[in-house]
Amino acid sequence: MHPWIDQWDGPLADFAGGRGEASSSPADQIHREQVRLLSDLCVIGLRGLRGDAAAAWRELAQQAGAVGFVQLTAAIGQFAESLARRAEVSRWDVNEAAAQATDLLVLSRMTQDLQGSDPS
Repeated sequence: MHPWIDQWDGPLADFAGGRGEASSSPADQIHREQVRLLSDLCVIGLRGLRGDAAAAWRELAQQAGAVGFVQLTAAIGQFAESLARRAEVSRWDVNEAAAQATDLLVLSRMTQDLQGSDPS
């Protein structure tokens, strides 16, 4: 979508110039992955996401559920289902997914504030 931005498929630690650190907890890993997916969403936009985006969000919901984050799991799962519906319908209404993405951005920021740290 943006020809001036190269796609990066390698490990985040390599992209960040070695800044990546081993996570201290599953909660940190989940938050870091949520921030990564939200960053992709902010750069690319809902309509520009690839077809595998729903699967990535579903996987994150499973990870959050395994740790016991019930409300986060529900929010991520609903967003993943909205993205999956995009492939099933000819005229996808982006408004529902946009509202859910906004909720996820707020949850991510609240998590960051509670942790008192930068997720990168």
